Amino acid sequence: MQRFFNGLKYYFLGLLFLATIFVWYAVWLESRNGLLVAFLDVGQGDAIFIEAPNGNQVLLDAGPNKKVLSELSKIMPFYDRTIDMVIESHPDSDHIGGLIDILRRYKIGVAMETGVDSDTVVYKTLENLIKEKEIKKIIVRRGMRINLDKGAYID
Repeated sequence: MQRFFNGLKYYFLGLLFLATIFVWYAVWLESRNGLLVAFLDVGQGDAIFIEAPNGNQVLLDAGPNKKVLSELSKIMPFYDRTIDMVIESHPDSDHIGGLIDILRRYKIGVAMETGVDSDTVVYKTLENLIKEKEIKKIIVRRGMRINLDKGAYID
């Protein structure tokens, strides 16, 4: 019985060691400074992830499918399930197809789009998700400026 408790003690110490590494890894990820601009490899189409020094996150397009999810997992902490803003450059499915999976898995603050409509199933599904999740929708206009952080803007 003593051997069992001795083994359990080392198992517990190993778990504490792994938990400590996990916590410090999360702290390290959160302490990154500077502007991050990542061009995600989503195959056909585009996906650009921007994170300002203050943590504001923007995703411009998302490619044609859910490959964007695996690409985001490479640059975002695994516990971060929010994106402040998604921007749709135009309603072609090779740019907005992945946004459907993004909206299903992440909490989105604002959705921006050009106001150009499309009759495709992908576009209608995206619009329905925006309404269903009650995401604030903004139609982009010439001259608009998005303030990401002090000195970091999207025009």
